[in-house]
Amino acid sequence: MCPSGDRTASVADNDETFLMSNMIPQASRNNQGLWGTFEGYCRGLASGGSEILITCGPGNFGSASISNGMKLPGSVWKVIVVSPPGTALAPDKVTTASRVIAINTPNAASVSTSWTDYITTVEEIEAETGFRFFSSLPTSVARYLRKVKDTGSGPNTPTVITAVSPTSGTAGTTVTISGYNFGSSPVVKFNGVTATASVQGGGTQINAIVPASASTGVITVTSTSNGTDTSAETFAVSSSPNPSLSLSSSSLTGFTSVSGTASASQSYTVSGSNLTSNVV
Repeated sequence: MCPSGDRTASVADNDETFLMSNMIPQASRNNQGLWGTFEGYCRGLASGGSEILITCGPGNFGSASISNGMKLPGSVWKVIVVSPPGTALAPDKVTTASRVIAINTPNAASVSTSWTDYITTVEEIEAETGFRFFSSLPTSVARYLRKVKDTGSGPNTPTVITAVSPTSGTAGTTVTISGYNFGSSPVVKFNGVTATASVQGGGTQINAIVPASASTGVITVTSTSNGTDTSAETFAVSSSPNPSLSLSSSSLTGFTSVSGTASASQSYTVSGSNLTSNVV
């Protein structure tokens, strides 16, 4: 599926694009229309000095086939990463600021003429194909780029959870949620129960308190302008152990009183464990 126009450095390189191993059954309106237009768009990005990393393939195989029994893909997809120029390896150059464009197009004559109509996320292509992208990148970068949905002229800024710490605790535990684009007042929920939360680090970190009625499940963060994300980790809510108390005093003397006025006082020391709230 590598186009001939991308391999023009030598005749040998160009010849390889015509091997059957580089071809799939693709609707002509798709191949010669939006697919070809998108290939040209990618070349334009490369001509500006960027390195374009491209992965593409067929998907959504159903029952349709040609006469020899070969299954026909119901869709064709492509993922590109725009990497800055330089001699370093791609994993060292790709960051959350890198542009990622993912498209998933119907392999049919009725396909639209514009590739921007089929922009999706890498995460959605992973769900359809079973592939895992960006495995060589740092986990936080990979999680972010999988959720980016391009606008046709640049990336959007999705809310993304990259880490949760700790991943278990009792009600009242403070949990640190790391990520991107949380905004100033996100809504944080533990398995659907809203938590008290505060934002740190310019929208890249949240400190949230596990609510009393929360149960084990995922954490969601919803930003006013950047959408919602769900944690990859399940947060396990454990029961609080029973509190233990002890009371001591160095001495205890009798009390005398005058009506309405305390005439004596006594100091006590209360100590204990597993005290998670006010003791009455």
